[in-house]
Amino acid sequence: FVFNGVLMKKAIMFFLIICRIKASEETAYYKLTDEYKMNKEEQIKVFNLSNEAKEVFGIDRTLLWAIIASESSFRNVSNGKSIGYPQIRLITAKDVYKKYEKEFKLLKVKEPKTNNDLKSPEVQICIASAQLNYLSKKFKGNKIKVLRAYNAGTKGMYKVNNLWYAKKVIKKQKEIKKLAEK
Repeated sequence: FVFNGVLMKKAIMFFLIICRIKASEETAYYKLTDEYKMNKEEQIKVFNLSNEAKEVFGIDRTLLWAIIASESSFRNVSNGKSIGYPQIRLITAKDVYKKYEKEFKLLKVKEPKTNNDLKSPEVQICIASAQLNYLSKKFKGNKIKVLRAYNAGTKGMYKVNNLWYAKKVIKKQKEIKKLAEK
């Protein structure tokens, strides 16, 4: 089997562009998390988890990072009922786990049964990524609706005025993408 020279050139160019995008997003991530004074061990862990989640759930890492920046300033914190980097609630985690059990088992992520289970970055990042995947499908990629539902739930998004939240996350995602272009 012999490749056409033109096709081979195009394939190589495509591969190089993809590598450059991944490298520039990685650089943007580390610049961003440095701004939030995240320690190196946590930076690496969350970065690697977001890569795995991207592969399994097909989510945009920059959107996940923008949510984490907006929700917790890249801190693994508990804020009332919401827990972790992406601020996950146990009821949401249980619901999402049921919908994506096969994928969670593939990632070796155990079902969260208590708030304590949500303290694991592995669980948090995977739950948030699966939730984004689910909401993206439900709202046919409408980012405003996805983010409003992420913030207030699919029913709550119509009861509260949280358009500000969606705009805040989108603005942060644009900032991350700009960092990636530098």
